[in-house]
This record gives sequence, structure tokens and C-alpha cells, in this order.
Amino acid sequence: MKKVSNILRVVIPILIGVTMFTLFVLITGLRERSGFSLFGFLWFAIMASIFWEGSRLISKKIDRKFSSKTSLAKKLVWQLIALICFGIITFNASYLLIRLHEIYIQGNTGNGFDITQFVSMSAIATFLVLAIGGLQMSVFYFLQWQKSQIEAERLQKEQTEARFQNLKHQISPHFLFNNLNTLNSLIHESAEVASKFLALFAEVYRYSLQQRDEEVVTLESELEMLESYLYLLKKRFENAFTVEIAIDKTTKRSYIPPMALQLLVENALKHNIAESFQPLTIAIRTQDQTLIVENNLQIRKEKKPSTQIGLSNLTERYRLLGQPLPEIKKTAECFSVTLPLLTIGEYELVHH
Repeated sequence: MKKVSNILRVVIPILIGVTMFTLFVLITGLRERSGFSLFGFLWFAIMASIFWEGSRLISKKIDRKFSSKTSLAKKLVWQLIALICFGIITFNASYLLIRLHEIYIQGNTGNGFDITQFVSMSAIATFLVLAIGGLQMSVFYFLQWQKSQIEAERLQKEQTEARFQNLKHQISPHFLFNNLNTLNSLIHESAEVASKFLALFAEVYRYSLQQRDEEVVTLESELEMLESYLYLLKKRFENAFTVEIAIDKTTKRSYIPPMALQLLVENALKHNIAESFQPLTIAIRTQDQTLIVENNLQIRKEKKPSTQIGLSNLTERYRLLGQPLPEIKKTAECFSVTLPLLTIGEYELVHH
């Protein structure tokens, strides 16, 4: 790609120079002077290349000299002034060398080099340098804009990834606190039950650590984790709740954010009354490539301390994945959350 760019840097100004000289010859009627025409093609091509490179260097110099807060209009004014001065000096200097060669080498004195010719050459130089410089500056600022867009996208992606990681890492503290409290009480009741609880607790926590660097996991792995997690909850709540699971086997290879089921089940228990005399029923089912988690509504009068990162955490993770957001519904009798299930193709698109 760089090789192509270097070739274009040479070819483009030469083509512009030849085109400009052709127009110059047609306008001024110098077609009969074939020798001058052949030499003129070469002269304009060389000058066009010099103007192109000069314009590129001037653009870089001006861009570095002024801060990023300087307006584009101010930069362009200074570039045009520098470009015109550069063009007039360079073009007249080259024409003067040509005239000296004609006078002292070829013996063709002609009209010398007077003020009229200087004005004419300056006018031609201004037109040529503005045409070439304008094109070059357009290319320069387009590349600068493209570079800034790529940089902005890169920064946005890094910020998004950082936010995603932070969201995932917010899950663990609340999960740890509740289960360590339950384990503490079980130790005094039954060492055997406490040992099994600890093993499953370690299994669930290990799963959360293993998946914390993943954006999505299979529904199948989440259901396996949920089985162990429900055992932990049963030790905390006993018969205060029931969970009904009805999952279509064809959806088990779909994807959802890690620990999503754990979050939704715990969210239901946290905000609703769950007692043996007033049990909470949680239903987990799939429907039309979505996962629905719903519970009967029996809101607690006294709210438990909350980190406020439950449903908003899950919603934000879906948003950062670029997927449809979870649908949350609340009626007088029921509260439900519907999660979109990602297919393999959708996951690979997000992942890459």
C-alpha cells in the first residue's frame, strides 16, 4: 500500500503538470514552437512535482506549528500565503535559469528577463501552485480526517471494552457476600452440608471467574451453572421459592452474557417476598429465540440494600454488544425480563 502511495505521489503531479502545460500552450498559441513545447512539457512536469512535494511539506509544517485548537480557516490562510510565495519564487527561479541557459549557452538573447515576464511567470506560477496545492491540501486534510476518525473509533472501542470489563466485574462482590454468610451459618449446623455447599459455591464462583473475560457464553453452560447456583439458594431460602425451567433443546447452543441467569434469579429474590408461607415462583423458558425469566410479583415493603447494578448492568452489556436490549415488563401480577438469544453467526460478528 505504501509503495502504491509513493508511485501516486510521483505520477499525479506529473500528469497535472503535463495537463497544465497543454492548456497553457493552447491558450497562448505556442503550438508552432515544437521545441519549446517538448521542453515545456518536461519543465511543467518537474515544477508540478516540486509544487506537490512543497505543498505537502508546507501543510505538515503549518499543521505542526499551530495547535489543534487553531481554526482550520487560519491554517488554510497561512498555507495559501506560504504556497503562493513558494510557487512564485520557485517558478521564476526556474524560468530565470532557463533564460540564462538560452542567453549564455545557446546565444539566444531574446528579450532578456524583464518585469513583464516576471509578472507573467508569477501569474502562471500562482495558478499552477494553487491548482496543485489545493488538490494536495485536500488529500492531506482528508487523510488527517480519516486518521482522526480511525483513532476516535479505536479509543471508543477501548473505552467500550473497559466499560464492559467493569460491568462484568461488578457481579462478584454481591454474589460472594451472600453465599459466604450462608456458608457461615451452615458450618454450625452440618459439616457435611457445609462441605457440599462449599464445593458447589467454589464451582459457581470458578465459573464466574472463568467466564469474566468472555462477552457471551452458551445458554447450555449457563443452565449447568444455574443448577449449582439454585442449590446454594435453596440453602439460603429453603422452601421460600421454586424454579420452573422449560428450555427448547435447539436453543441451548445460543449465547447470552455470562452470569445473566444468576443475576435475574437473584434479582427476583432480592426485590420480592420469598417465604415458605408465601413462596416466590420463578419461571425460565425459551420462546422465539428469546429467553424469558418471570416471577409472580410480591414486592417487599422494605427494600434490601442494593448496588443498583442488576438489570441496568445486563442491559448495558447487551447495548455494548450491539444487540437488541432486554425487554422488561411489569404488570400487577407478574414481572418478566426477556433476553435476546444470540446465534453463532451473530456472536462471531460481535466477537470480531
